[in-house]
Amino acid sequence: IQLYQDCEWRESRLQIIRVISKNPTQRSLEFLFKLALNKNDLPIAEAAIWSLGQSHQRLAARFLNHYYEHCTDVLKPSIVGALGQIPDRTMGPALLAELPKALANQEFTLVRNLILTLGELKMMEAIPDLIRIAQDHIIPDLSICALVSIGKIARDNEIISKLENTFCNDLFYFQIFT
Repeated sequence: IQLYQDCEWRESRLQIIRVISKNPTQRSLEFLFKLALNKNDLPIAEAAIWSLGQSHQRLAARFLNHYYEHCTDVLKPSIVGALGQIPDRTMGPALLAELPKALANQEFTLVRNLILTLGELKMMEAIPDLIRIAQDHIIPDLSICALVSIGKIARDNEIISKLENTFCNDLFYFQIFT
C-alpha cells in the first residue's frame, strides 16, 4: 500500500492494484474499497473493483453488492464481472432482473458481463433468458457468451443440443459443437 502511495507512475500503480489481491488482508481490502470509490479516476476504480473480484473474499463480495446499487453506470459492468469471480449468489436474482433492462437500453458491455456472471453463479433461473439471447444472433458476441453460460449452468446436454441447429449455419459456431 505504501509502495502505491509513493509511486509516481500510473502503470506501476495499476500493477500494484492487480497484485494486491493475491494475498488479501483486511487492510488491503479496505485500501481497494477506497480506490473503488474514487470517482475522479475511473480506470483506477475499475482496476480496484477487478482486484476485489480476484480476491475471492466474502467481504469484497459484500462491498461490491452494496456498491452496485449506488455506483455510476460506467462502473456497473466492472462490478458485475468482479462479482462473477466471487462464489457469492447474493446478487444473483438482482443481476438476472437487470439483464432485460440492460438489453433494452443496449448496454452491451453490461449485458455481456451479466450473461457471463450468471453462468459463473450457476443461476438456473437464467436459462430461459440465455436461450433466447443465444438464439437471437443480433449480436454474435452475446450469443456466444450466452452459450458459454448455458454450458456452465445446464446439467443435461439436451439444452445445448437444441441450440446446435441455431448455430450450424456458421462454420465458426459449428466448430464449437464438434
